[in-house]
Amino acid sequence: MLLTLLVSEVKRDGRFIAYDNGTVRDTQTGLMWAAKDNGKNIDWRLPTQDELHGVYNSGAGYPAACDSDFNLKITGLIRLTCLFPWASETRGSVVAAYVLFNLGIRHWRTPSTSRLARSLRLPVGRLNENTITAMILLKAPKPYGRFVMMR
Repeated sequence: MLLTLLVSEVKRDGRFIAYDNGTVRDTQTGLMWAAKDNGKNIDWRLPTQDELHGVYNSGAGYPAACDSDFNLKITGLIRLTCLFPWASETRGSVVAAYVLFNLGIRHWRTPSTSRLARSLRLPVGRLNENTITAMILLKAPKPYGRFVMMR
């Protein structure tokens, strides 16, 4: 099933473009991210650790909502509530991959930690300036409570 939606650009930050539907496009990769974490769309998948690391930007940033002593190194158009979002990779049922957005470090850990970001999403496909074409995808497994998701 193919769905076409018209959206309007609301803001730019370097290679990122924010749209009025709550998404942010990365013009370098063609990937579309949710503008905020903890979203509810069930048809989005978890990003890979490489995709997450791809939006890390050591020259950008804002204080983490969970602890203002830490600066999240990501465009201000994508808002994370805490330090690291989960990626799709897991090692059995014990550990999951993430990217620590204050340092740009890729790492693995048990999902029972308190410094979690929530659902951040990203649709697959290349986009035109004013049209988003989104395909309905298979849902990613959700073995851990809070995730960074992508479509």
